Amino acid sequence: LLALKPQLAVGLVLWMLVRRDVRTLLALAAGFSIQAGVVAAVLGIGIWFDFLHALPGIAAVTRAYRYSPLFEQSFAGIASNLLWMSGFQGSGQVLAMKIVHILAAGTAAILLCRVVGVVQPWRKDVPPEKANYEYACGLLFMIVYPPYFLVYDLTLLAVPLIFLWSSPAWRMGTMLFVTMTTLVANLSFTSGFSLTPLAILASMLVLAVQAKCTTFNVRTSMSDAQPTVSIH
Repeated sequence: LLALKPQLAVGLVLWMLVRRDVRTLLALAAGFSIQAGVVAAVLGIGIWFDFLHALPGIAAVTRAYRYSPLFEQSFAGIASNLLWMSGFQGSGQVLAMKIVHILAAGTAAILLCRVVGVVQPWRKDVPPEKANYEYACGLLFMIVYPPYFLVYDLTLLAVPLIFLWSSPAWRMGTMLFVTMTTLVANLSFTSGFSLTPLAILASMLVLAVQAKCTTFNVRTSMSDAQPTVSIH
């Protein structure tokens, strides 16, 4: 996933911090250090300075270009399209895009924290289907967080869809898949925005609610001393 779209690393790092997965974070840091060293050795260390110099332009690509509603999948880009359709342009448009992105990314981060905090993947008494809540929510967060996301990037949704379909939240996976079909996608021409980002946030909300409504208790039987999982 990171090779396809490096900016997904930001969402991944935040996800790993929430789940306190220090080992994965250290592995990511080690892998990036090795990659950075190899690139510097082959292409010269100056390539990294060029990359850092170009970062502001890369980050501002959504503000510099306006994509068709059929292609635009980020909340910031959707806000830009809707404002452009209403005739509202200028510096205020950039500010509105930043506010929309902060609200969307902040909401997704809160939902992710709630799912990880309840499911707690480091616990041994969590059923596998409930652990899939955390993986689906984490991957959806990685997709929502970047301020620049186009329709071909939605191929990454194949991963969280599998986790959703293999959990009690399969209905949300079906709903999310429907928003990606050609018929529904073409509605974005009329509405001016894609339904998929909204479906992603809705899916994360349902996962947070369902995870919170489920508690996991471990009872030890005195006869066989084997743990028994009770799901309420």
